[in-house]
Amino acid sequence: MNTRCPVCGQPVDPATAPTSTYRSITYALRCPHCKERFDADPERFLSNASGGHEHARGGGSAPIRLERLFP
Repeated sequence: MNTRCPVCGQPVDPATAPTSTYRSITYALRCPHCKERFDADPERFLSNASGGHEHARGGGSAPIRLERLFP
């Protein structure tokens, strides 16, 4: 199972994270909000590996790459 949320790109613990199944593949999500967004349009997030909602972004600003903040 994935170790990064397909919605926000943050690390997830597959053992405790909320999950969704799409096309017979189970995905771990970071939070209930990510799960809700993923369930509404999984193709959007599977084709956009960088993700991008409030966890990965500073509100309405451009996405912040955590690798740059924490090398």
